[in-house]
Amino acid sequence: MLALGKVGVIVNVARGAVIDEKELLRCLIEGEIGGAGWMCMRMNLCLVEHVFDVLFAYMLEAFAVCERNLVAANLGLSKGKKVGIVGFGKIGLEVAHRLEAFDCIIAYNSRSKNPFVSYPFYSSAVELATNSNVLVLCCALNDQTRHVINREVMLALRKGGVIVNVARGAVIDEKALLRCLIEGEIGGAGLDVFENEPLVSEEFFRWIM
Repeated sequence: MLALGKVGVIVNVARGAVIDEKELLRCLIEGEIGGAGWMCMRMNLCLVEHVFDVLFAYMLEAFAVCERNLVAANLGLSKGKKVGIVGFGKIGLEVAHRLEAFDCIIAYNSRSKNPFVSYPFYSSAVELATNSNVLVLCCALNDQTRHVINREVMLALRKGGVIVNVARGAVIDEKALLRCLIEGEIGGAGLDVFENEPLVSEEFFRWIM
């Protein structure tokens, strides 16, 4: 930050943890940098709300498509709906807490079991998908999670299943996702991110038209 200089500005659209927030605040207060603009902080509750923005937007669009008799899927957050959360850090946990208001049945997959929650834990995304109607992706992107949502996971989710991704685009195998969408092997997807942004596959646009 000091190397950036007093007129320098930091813009963060990645993850909050890439910035030392204590140092950022100190530099802003003391005028050592010019300013900062960020979409996310280390504990970004806005991202939690964004999960529901994406999910509800998907639901509204899907209902509109249903009216055109193009697809038919049992969508929505209703009592008894099984929602699986992939990635159960602070964001995943906050998503779970909000889903409780909808009387959803919540389960999760993460690197390890959280001993402080009562939600069922599944050691693999396939197991979680088998026991879910909706998958919400909140995990970090690393070597273990790249394309963790693959064709096997999608087929386990079944034809009425919905995937909501507010994590990183590369956690989903997009070629497999497109195939499953086109062939009707899952109910749909609400995507806030893509693997090769801003170069999004044209197949996605063909699918929604």
